[in-house]
Amino acid sequence: RDTATLSDVIRSFGWAAFDANLPKNDFREVILGLADLAPFCRLGLTAGRRVVARWQQLEPTTPHNPLGYSLFRAVITVLGSWKRLRVLTAVWLGYFCLLRPGEICALHGGDTMQTPSGVLVKIGRPKRPVGGARQECSRLHLEDCHPLVLKVLRKFPAEQPL
Repeated sequence: RDTATLSDVIRSFGWAAFDANLPKNDFREVILGLADLAPFCRLGLTAGRRVVARWQQLEPTTPHNPLGYSLFRAVITVLGSWKRLRVLTAVWLGYFCLLRPGEICALHGGDTMQTPSGVLVKIGRPKRPVGGARQECSRLHLEDCHPLVLKVLRKFPAEQPL
């Protein structure tokens, strides 16, 4: 029942697991298992939770595409054949501007501005950590613009949702 000793042991074990390139989730499961087996020692596990949090910061992130290009092309083809040009434009902007679904749904005609190098998309309510930018923009480069998307964006009223 000595939480200070348990805290030191868990912290040391966590960093040893990190140095040995063991999976972070295995260490997290050890902490959760100990908390379930011995609820009285939860205070001693705080150091282990801090190790997990720091581990996440130190691990390099690997970006991934949320939607494969072939699936994107299939969706665009179906939307084009159904003449759903506004939805096609929204999906196109979402894919190439890396927008979240909520950001795509909140787009209005006035949120886009065509420039010689492409299209700027204003993100109305960005998901940001504390202290981040209050307004964000994303750019659709000219080489990623389809003429149909540009045509839909030109005709769209500023106050109307996309």
